[in-house]
Amino acid sequence: MGIPRKVSDLGYLSPAERQVLLELDTGELTSLGDGVLPEAGDETRKVRASLIRLLLLGNDPDPKYRLHETGIEIAGAWIPDQLDLDWSAPLGLDRWGGSRLT
Repeated sequence: MGIPRKVSDLGYLSPAERQVLLELDTGELTSLGDGVLPEAGDETRKVRASLIRLLLLGNDPDPKYRLHETGIEIAGAWIPDQLDLDWSAPLGLDRWGGSRLT
């Protein structure tokens, strides 16, 4: 599979991913679990890098998957795959406290 262009391209969504999507339009912190740095491998807090990239780029045509104007802030996520954010710093997308990026 290539780069996902819609949330539906991702297939099964973890409970944490579903929580992130439900809270997208709030502009508030999405706190997964207790909101602090999780152990690596914590499947209950798994959020794939491909979902984060998709949301940040705004590729999904469905308006329910558009970010709030203040962006996205997630605490307590386990992101098990590579998340390349080099392109995001100029946009101010660099707030990932309390998450484990592996």
